[in-house]
Order: sequence, then C-alpha cells, then structure tokens
Amino acid sequence: MIENLFLLGNGFDIGHKMNTKYEQFRHWLVSQFPKAADTPSFCLSEFQMMPDGEEYICDEDLASFLIYCIDETTGGNWEDFESALGTIQWEYFFDQLENITDRDGNLDFWKTAYAREDFTKTLSINSRAFAEFFSEWISTIEYPDSILENAFLTDSVKATSFFLTFNYTSALLNLNLS
Repeated sequence: MIENLFLLGNGFDIGHKMNTKYEQFRHWLVSQFPKAADTPSFCLSEFQMMPDGEEYICDEDLASFLIYCIDETTGGNWEDFESALGTIQWEYFFDQLENITDRDGNLDFWKTAYAREDFTKTLSINSRAFAEFFSEWISTIEYPDSILENAFLTDSVKATSFFLTFNYTSALLNLNLS
C-alpha cells in the first residue's frame, strides 16, 4: 500500500549539493572549449559537408554560439538559462543578413530567399548544440553520497512510497526506487 507521495522538482539537486546550477554548465562549456567564452559578437559558423554527407561544425564554434546566445539573452546571468531558451531573439540573426541585389541594384527575391533558407539550416545546426552540450554536461554530474545514503529513505519507506519526478529519474534509479 502506498503511504507516501514524493514530488521531486526544482531544488532537489541543489538541496543535495549537486553542481547542477546553470552557471556550472557555462563553466563546464568554457573548460571544454576555452576560446568559446571570448566571442565578443554574434558569429554563426557555416557547416562543412563531410565526405560521408554529414554536416559538421566544430564544437568550439558551437560552444561559442551557445555561450553568446545565452550571455546576450540573460545579460550574463545564467540563472535565467531556461527563460533565455524561450526568449532568444532569433530574428536578430536574420537582421544581420544582407539582401542580395541584381546587377541593377534591385532586390533579387529568389537569391535572397535561398540565402535565408541556407542560413536557417545553418542556424538550426548551430542551435542543436544547446541540447547536445547540455546532455554531455549532465552526464558528467556525479551523485553525492547524501543522495545514495539518505538515512530517511529506508527500505520500508521506499516500499510504501510513490515518487513523481520529471527531472530526476536517473537520481531515483541510483537510489534503487524503481
């Protein structure tokens, strides 16, 4: 019979002294890609087509793009990382594109449209770095003994409890709660 319901949400990780603050993510990015923090202005790297057909952008450039976007959106305050993901001014990047004109100086709508389409593809490849780097960083997080050896979570409590979480499935699996 279920006697306890535990809802685990924001703060569970910090409460257990895990280094999971978003500023730690930025520190990890800079430790992996030291030049990435030195991007003073927007720079979107073009992809290179690899022999196998894969579109590739070097990780240092992708990290620079990520750090630039979040720093610009949050004013350097990575505590606002989640909000920043929803408020990045993507149209700003398109404003940086030049319109293409024909020989007479008139706007060439087709070439401009193709250039913007190519740019959108490049922007998409660059923005995938957000999830990829975040996933890499999360996989480096170690669970402290305070989670694994929590005296409160006795076998009896575990057996009579239900745990609802959206963010901490791995932490709970390490506690053998499944």
